[in-house]
Amino acid sequence: MTNGSEETGVHLHFEVREDGKPVDPTEIVKKYTRRIGMKIKLLCLIFFLVPLFTFYSQSSYEYIEDEGATVWNEGVEVELQSINKILSGENVWELGEKISSSLTVAFVLEDPFFELKMGKLSGYEVDSTLVAWNNKNRIVFISTINENAKTPLGISVGSSKEDVLKLYGQPSIMTNGRFRYDNLEFEHQGMVIYFVDSKVFRITCFAAI
Repeated sequence: MTNGSEETGVHLHFEVREDGKPVDPTEIVKKYTRRIGMKIKLLCLIFFLVPLFTFYSQSSYEYIEDEGATVWNEGVEVELQSINKILSGENVWELGEKISSSLTVAFVLEDPFFELKMGKLSGYEVDSTLVAWNNKNRIVFISTINENAKTPLGISVGSSKEDVLKLYGQPSIMTNGRFRYDNLEFEHQGMVIYFVDSKVFRITCFAAI
């Protein structure tokens, strides 16, 4: 606070110095505003790009909305060993198994990508079969459209509804486009079989834990 120069009263003297020399404070404000502006733009760019790396696999997996009437068969369960794995050539993908260290994350699945909440899963796809695992590196989601893949009871892409009913019996949930088989013995594990023109189009195994 000073009372000098040509002022008629007490006033605050404000001065900005850079490297010991007085400078115009508006230039300093402009300089730091530009820096802040660049940081904000960079943050916006990051928030825009990150979702591009978190995406649903569109190559073979697509969430299928089924508008058909739902039939619930309460209390119907199937043997766990008949619905908890997909056999595809030399590969056997089984729910609950620890993911192989040779598999690397190819994409991330986030709800809602399935009819049940599954959380955020890391995924990998091979031979038209999607395999996804949780943060404990345990397989909790398998989905295939591979014609050579099959369930433990022998159902594969191309099998008929009659074949499925003959081998698996009545599903716990049935609509025009899908059958869902559940087992709640230890945790909720199940299998959803999707149909197009009464033929199996996709087979999905899940563990909702």
